[in-house]
Parts: sequence; C-alpha cells; structure tokens
Amino acid sequence: QLLADAGIHVVFISTNLVFDGSLQFPKTTDLVNPVNEYARQKLMVEEYLSANVPKSAIIRFSKVLEPNHPLLLGWLRKLDSSQRIYPYSNKKIAPVSSDTAAGILTWIIKNKKTGFYHASSSSEFSYADIANHLAKMIGLNQSLISPIKTFIGDISPSSFSTLETSDEITSCFGPLKLQRALDPIIEFYKNQ
Repeated sequence: QLLADAGIHVVFISTNLVFDGSLQFPKTTDLVNPVNEYARQKLMVEEYLSANVPKSAIIRFSKVLEPNHPLLLGWLRKLDSSQRIYPYSNKKIAPVSSDTAAGILTWIIKNKKTGFYHASSSSEFSYADIANHLAKMIGLNQSLISPIKTFIGDISPSSFSTLETSDEITSCFGPLKLQRALDPIIEFYKNQ
C-alpha cells in the first residue's frame, strides 16, 4: 500500500493455481478457486490489489522454468550417466522460460500496464513428455525414461495447468511453445 500511495506502479506475480484445474485455458475473467494455501495467499494479494491499487498489474504464470532447473538438469545428468529416471506421466505443466517471463514483466513495467494478465505455454505436457523431449533434443537414451503415475497433495495430477495467455502478451511475444521453454535448459546443460 505504501508503494501505491507513493504513486508507484505495482506488479504482482501470481500463479495458475488460483484456478482449481477443472477448466482448460481459463481467462483472466474466469472464476478462481484456489485449492491450496499457496494459491489462497496469492489470491488474497490479487484481490487486495485489484480493489485498492488501481496502478497495479497482476500476472499469472503457469510453470516458469529457469535454465538451471534442478529437477530437469538432474534427469539429464542421470540419463547421460546411463541411469534410469522416473518422471510423472500424469502430472502436467504448461511451461514458460524464465527469460520469457522476465521479458513479459519488463513489458508490463515499461508500459505501466494495469489489470490481470496470463502467460502460459500454449499446451501442457507431462513431466514424462518433457523428459523425452529433452533427451531427444540432446541425443540421450530415451529408453531409460520410465514414466510413473502419482497423486500428490490437494491437486489432482490430471487437472489442467494451462492458462489462456492474454492477447496482448501473445501479440508482443508470440505463442509460448514448449521448445521455447526448454531451449534455455538445453543450452545450459550443453554449456556446463
């Protein structure tokens, strides 16, 4: 509130988890229904900002992947050492690279955008799909990938993780595809 009172543009990073996963590609205007404490707290801030801070932007990202993502790099190291990995086949994400997320945040800040925005990969992929894609791109043995099923916590692994990316973001950044999210990880792995 102090920032808003000083006339500073506030940008809040939120999550696709404010939705319960029952709807594929929810819009910024769709009803929210957080199913865990993390998402409930994010939603509380969203509601406060939208009601009290007119110079604010709320950006909901799906899964943001940094180039040195420990889980994915760990898989690649294991595959490179001829070790088996066990990624989830029924837990899905709609990844966005951290570089793309940073670009979107910069665009929001520079243009003093207000309101709600979504950024998500245009499709969702299981962790097993991602492991296979990474292994194929690097030339590692895909037969060492043994997908498993899981149910973790309070979110069904079969729920949707995608968001409908805001039109303005798609216009500025193009479609957010899987390859674009994974290329920085592949580059990081090859250069270490």
